[in-house]
Amino acid sequence: MFLIGIITFLVFSAILIIHELGHFIFAKRAGIFVEEFGLGYAPRVLGIQKYPGIFKFKFFLFNNKPIDEELKFATIYSLNAIPFGAFVKIFGESHQQKENPLSYISKSWFNRFLVIFGSIIAHFIIAIVALSVAFSIGLPTVVSDNEDFTKLKEPKIQIVEVAKNSPAEKMGIKIGDIILTLSNEEILRPQKIVDIQNFINNHRGEEIKIEIQRGINKIILTGEVRKEAPQNEGLLGIAMAKTAIVSYSAPKAIYEGFVNSFKIFGMMAVFLANALWGLIKGSKPVGVELTGPVGILNLTANIAGLGINYIFNFFAILNLNIALFNLLPIPALDGGRLAFLIIEKIIGRPIKEKTEQAIHSLGFAILLFIMVLVTYRDIIRLF
Repeated sequence: MFLIGIITFLVFSAILIIHELGHFIFAKRAGIFVEEFGLGYAPRVLGIQKYPGIFKFKFFLFNNKPIDEELKFATIYSLNAIPFGAFVKIFGESHQQKENPLSYISKSWFNRFLVIFGSIIAHFIIAIVALSVAFSIGLPTVVSDNEDFTKLKEPKIQIVEVAKNSPAEKMGIKIGDIILTLSNEEILRPQKIVDIQNFINNHRGEEIKIEIQRGINKIILTGEVRKEAPQNEGLLGIAMAKTAIVSYSAPKAIYEGFVNSFKIFGMMAVFLANALWGLIKGSKPVGVELTGPVGILNLTANIAGLGINYIFNFFAILNLNIALFNLLPIPALDGGRLAFLIIEKIIGRPIKEKTEQAIHSLGFAILLFIMVLVTYRDIIRLF
């Protein structure tokens, strides 16, 4: 359990570090002075200040920054007391600093766009790397029902669909559940999907027990099989797939990681667009579930118990989710800042600084309020 906690902490921290590292790299590349790149949050414990242009450093403890004219534009790399996440402090975001060639605001529109967009690029690159590693270790893949169960690596029969108002839904069966056994008077340990179909067919109108694995937990569910199946639906109301762990060689794994990152991102974007369109039309989006840091931490802890390949896969999906979220034109987030830059490009001049700051402040307040509500709900759901 301690190890799962450590893995969960590392996954969450790594995502925040990757995000800030994206901004940092593109700011440095554009010749913008980065005042500080810190691991964790204040108060500062250790600082390393690098002399610009030469391989020379100065170390200091806590907030005692050296007073040295040579270090006026030397980036501080800090280790901070709250060991979680990271931050980057970029110099010169105010329009009053436009004359300073090291300021963010003095740079071209394209370079400023890249500095903000850098976090999204970083999340995407890390997702490709994580998925490539996962594919090289091995990920669950749908296989033929006729494949020999004993010759497959970690074979499973999983639920891929649960019909509405079906016996399966009433039993509590969920998408992703793994079927371990079915029992009535006898116990069946299925090796094929057809084994399950035959068992259900032979127990029409009877009560059966299904042992399933959900994450790291094993659960026994009880329900009654229908005597007759509705049109286009089975007696229990489930669709299943036989899966096994399939791994690839390094070149193939990299290819699959690259292609699947774009596929997953595309599916996420389509799903989000449909959900937003549903909200506009006034209908409740199906399958949409908001979760905050507590919910993500809990989900990460469950995934961590399944194995390193699942951790890398989940890490990739988390990064792609955050990349997509940061593309949304929400004030105070990267997407909001990108939206202001796009407006600047269209109208040929920047939005008034006070106006932009006011909108970002309002957006941040609304986001904070939503985050508190979502976190509260996550905690209630967890306990």
